[in-house]
Amino acid sequence: MPSLRFCSGSIFAFACLTGLGVAIPAPANDAVKVTRIPLTGQPVADDSVFHFLEQEIVQTNVKYGVLSRQQAQVQLRALADRLKHQAATPPPANGTHSSTAHRRDGTIAHPLYNHNNVMYYGSVQVGTPGQAFQVVFDTGSADFWIPSTRCDSLVCSVKHRFDSHESSTYEAGSNTFYVRYGTGSVEGIQSWDTTRLGAISVPRQPFGESTELDSFFSRVPMDGIVGLAYSALSKSNSETLFERMVRLGLLAEPIFSFYVSPQPNQGGSEMILGGVDAARFQAPLLYVPVVKRKYWEVELRGMTVGGGNAGRRPKQGASDSPLDLQAQTAIIDTGTTLILMNEGDADTVNAAVGASRDGSSGKLYSITCDTSSLPAVTLHLGDYSFSLPPEAYVVPGRDGSCSTGFSVSSMPTQWIVGNTFLRYYYSVYDASSHRVGFGKSI
Repeated sequence: MPSLRFCSGSIFAFACLTGLGVAIPAPANDAVKVTRIPLTGQPVADDSVFHFLEQEIVQTNVKYGVLSRQQAQVQLRALADRLKHQAATPPPANGTHSSTAHRRDGTIAHPLYNHNNVMYYGSVQVGTPGQAFQVVFDTGSADFWIPSTRCDSLVCSVKHRFDSHESSTYEAGSNTFYVRYGTGSVEGIQSWDTTRLGAISVPRQPFGESTELDSFFSRVPMDGIVGLAYSALSKSNSETLFERMVRLGLLAEPIFSFYVSPQPNQGGSEMILGGVDAARFQAPLLYVPVVKRKYWEVELRGMTVGGGNAGRRPKQGASDSPLDLQAQTAIIDTGTTLILMNEGDADTVNAAVGASRDGSSGKLYSITCDTSSLPAVTLHLGDYSFSLPPEAYVVPGRDGSCSTGFSVSSMPTQWIVGNTFLRYYYSVYDASSHRVGFGKSI
């Protein structure tokens, strides 16, 4: 994932590690072709929002291979040392959880909780009978793994672990796998078993049984990761869960889509397999071709300061002056919080909106919290333009200060476009036409 994409980069409260498993009854496959998988946002614990984002930036750079693990550990230790001198205030315990809802249209929704717009989870079941796990659905990676009971470390002891002896459909594998996410790595054995997402049951899905988890994973509440990028990116050389669903004809269409709620401490986020929810966005959907079938990566034609409705990119001179950027493509990543870019582009974009480098970390950019005084920005992807109002890119902290959603990655020609953008635009991932669609979220 590019930052954990939002996954492997976060440190959460130990208290958040309990009570995450939610069982999902699985109706017959032919009864439902479009399935809603609600996503649960988890709270950042004692760390401030900004500290969380700083860690994610470091981990994203490792994920995309532009920082070594050793370099990342040095930077993260420095962040941790700085945090020791900050007063930690637990987040308020507001927000409620409801039971799983079976909708009349045949879809299944899980209870949602989005605290501070930082991370989103959904439930997946593996085995027969199903064993439930909370996973990150990540368009920035392509591997599916969950902890195994074969892992007896302290890290695994705080996770939901898969017990192969309890599944009648389990098939053991002999190949090993190793995946690196930020400062944490995962290794184990590649196996097969029935996997369920809502109403969809997938036989003989390859997945990783993790027998070794880095200590980093003891500090995050998810059990595992379901990668949704192209299988060409898979470290285990396995067919992704989504691709197998498509090949077996389990979906109405070879697409999936995300609605990520912009409202903190409220519900509403979901992933839909096999379709879109037209009630979640303003038509029409604007599609941008994938340029490399590895990530969901599209052409980035620039950014301008100034707003406007989403639509076809204006001709030269018909909009505000474009910023002088180095990047050429954008990876659409549901696992990353911010919009990450090379340092030169980050300096240019932030200067254009009136932000300045945060001297305490050098990774974030401070900006006024008064969004009424700030400009909108417009991101040009392929032939289309997508405006972001200041409310979308200003990130408030607990101490009354604010940061922008534009920060530094070490990737020279690629931006990583995360939930700063995706909370404002419904996103559709079309594996048949190899394109990504966007519609203004409502």
